[in-house]
Amino acid sequence: MKNVGLSAGDLSPISLLIQGFNQEGQRTLGMICLKLLIGDMVAETPFQVMDSRTSYNLLLGRPWLHVNGVVPSTLHQCFKYWENGEQKMVYADEIVDDNQEDDEFILKEAPATFEEGGLSTVDGLKKVDLGTKEDPRPTFLSALLSADEEVEYMSLLCGYRDILAWNYTEMPGLDPRVAVHKLVVHPSVQPIKQSQRRFRPELMPEIEKEVDKLIAANFIREVKYPSWIANIVPVKKKNGQIQVYVDFYDLKKACPKDDFPLPITELMVDTMMGHETLSFMDGSSGYNQIQMDPKDEELTAFHTPKGIFCYKGSIRAASTISAQNEPAEMVILCNLRQISGIRCAPPTNGNRPIQNRCNSKEAGAQKHHRTQELSRPLSVYSRFISNLARRCQPFSCLLKKDTPFEWDKSCQNAFNNIKAYLTKPPVLVAPIVDRLLLLYIAVQQKSIGALLAQYDKDNKDRSLYYLSRMLEGTELNYTQIEKTCLALVFAIQKLWHYLFPHSMNLISRADPLKYIMSRPILSGRLAKWALLLSKFEINFVPQHTIKGQALANFLADHPVRAERELTEELPDEEILLVEVLPPWEMYFDDAARRNGAGMGVQFVSLRKDLVPYCSNNEAEYQAILLGFGMAVEMKLPQLNIYGDSALVIKQLTGEFKVKKLELMPFWKHVGELLAKIPKASLHYVPRYENGLADALAGIAASLVQFDDWPSQVPICERR
Repeated sequence: MKNVGLSAGDLSPISLLIQGFNQEGQRTLGMICLKLLIGDMVAETPFQVMDSRTSYNLLLGRPWLHVNGVVPSTLHQCFKYWENGEQKMVYADEIVDDNQEDDEFILKEAPATFEEGGLSTVDGLKKVDLGTKEDPRPTFLSALLSADEEVEYMSLLCGYRDILAWNYTEMPGLDPRVAVHKLVVHPSVQPIKQSQRRFRPELMPEIEKEVDKLIAANFIREVKYPSWIANIVPVKKKNGQIQVYVDFYDLKKACPKDDFPLPITELMVDTMMGHETLSFMDGSSGYNQIQMDPKDEELTAFHTPKGIFCYKGSIRAASTISAQNEPAEMVILCNLRQISGIRCAPPTNGNRPIQNRCNSKEAGAQKHHRTQELSRPLSVYSRFISNLARRCQPFSCLLKKDTPFEWDKSCQNAFNNIKAYLTKPPVLVAPIVDRLLLLYIAVQQKSIGALLAQYDKDNKDRSLYYLSRMLEGTELNYTQIEKTCLALVFAIQKLWHYLFPHSMNLISRADPLKYIMSRPILSGRLAKWALLLSKFEINFVPQHTIKGQALANFLADHPVRAERELTEELPDEEILLVEVLPPWEMYFDDAARRNGAGMGVQFVSLRKDLVPYCSNNEAEYQAILLGFGMAVEMKLPQLNIYGDSALVIKQLTGEFKVKKLELMPFWKHVGELLAKIPKASLHYVPRYENGLADALAGIAASLVQFDDWPSQVPICERR
């Protein structure tokens, strides 16, 4: 209706129920008459309007066909009608535009101004030549280097030009006398000969060219009667060149796997801390390959347009651990290894963003707006942002399927908070070997978080890694201790590579290890968690005994919204003298008798006047709640609270945890009232020093007073 310029006010009220084939009905909003033009036919047609999402915007029923004398034919995709005694036909559209259903949404190309200011995540490269005009030796340097740095790197590369290579003949690999790789094929596996694949005619010259390169470099040789035969797979690269690979799937399946783990990104990032430049080396051209045992060469046979060939010992034996093998290779054969000069860029600034995240060097004011324009996925920054899951909680639900996208003020505030956080470089450091790790875990209603820290040489705890994620599905129904266990398991699964070479202290409000190990029967997820945690050396440390920067930073990342903004201006600066009054004092106690239970509260004013009060509540918490209520009504600026219940005092000070659920409402309410008194302190006193409140609690006949306190007892309230 909006597309044709109509509104709900143009509808005629009518109540009509329209039912479908499943007997489900929907009432119409009203009726409207429109002139309908189909071909050359113009017909005044009444329409019933419904608020429903269907595959069609308009349906013409049998009444319209009968009134206008229309004969449709679905077989011929047309209909005919008579006008002035002449038969006419209207054919259906041959091309159906699917976008006509949603005319409100029209996709247009974004203006070029929207793309201005976009930053590439990769530094630009500058081509340089280390050779001569007759023998060029091109390589690449970072385009962001200064003139002095470029001269320094060029001098370095020219001095080590003999270890660079520009063709296959200059890359002999490692000497077989140092190391060889053997293919141990399982004897029970039958050899497999793959049928030769056919390729498009335009690819054949490129494939033959690559095969000729391997033959010229003496990398492959022709084989007559192989037992295993594989196929080649041509892959087109971004630069348009064709790279030829061999499909050794069947051969790999018959050989045992090497127990070499893949390089861990986190550990590689840690090793880059403090370095200004990063060198990219090509590890796929053969300069650091371990040659294969000559007895196993024919197992690598493969089809080519020129026949069946096999490698002559140039198979990469440890392609998944090149980063780990490089130090050993440099020590053994530093002069024999050749580096591809074309496919490496020695000095680049690719690690500068990581450097800003790994040390305390400030990014600079000119970098702040660039950080705010980062377009990479938000999950990339989970390591460097404390409690990322909680920060993204307002708009994380919008990423789910079948969820209407409504970007409100809370989503925008959360997004601005993340951008502001990224403009400040977090101080993350690399772990120190053989030094104790600290793992802080925290649990919230819909998210869990963890912080890995470690004491440095100055005995200050420094952050290593942030972790957080949202709780999903049944995890939201876990108890508090189960969520704590889940947070520990989540941290262990993500940080296991840090925990193997270190001991770890677990710091949290509750001990998840004790909860899991004290269960009489372990089943389900608890059994899986116990099996996982048994691999590591974890020591639980109560949270209240740890003081340091790591805990302060961690708690600071879980802020409570302040009632007012902080200001550096001193209000009422005209006041030159402020009178500091001593605090009031409050004593509380409870008592239980056969005929009931009671409690008492005793206030002591600045002039040592006693302000007694007593009622018929049941516990120490009720007593202190009553006293706090009176103190808030009296608007006391300072209050010292004394009680002979060590449990209540230590629970309120945070030394003990409230375990009984029935005490949790009292504990929370006392905390709310405690925040309303500017200066309040809690103290434990023996029972004999709390005699007055104890006497009131026992509903004694006489009032017990302190010997050195002559006082008057005013009556405040009677019950």
